[in-house]
Amino acid sequence: MKTYLEPKEIERIEQAAECLRDKLLVRLLAHLGCRVSEALGITVEDIDFDQGYFVSGVCYLWLISSIMS
Repeated sequence: MKTYLEPKEIERIEQAAECLRDKLLVRLLAHLGCRVSEALGITVEDIDFDQGYFVSGVCYLWLISSIMS
């Protein structure tokens, strides 16, 4: 039994999301490998928009560009 999603499946889930928050949550989970609790715990203060990364709990340091592309 497969335990991962194919890129096309992730894209379909993201397209089905009705709001920007949910689309971003799908991208965070899929591209960064964050747990749901880690992704939901991210605050604006955790994001350094000038440097292009965020630090949040166990997710440590991730490039924003990897989820925004």
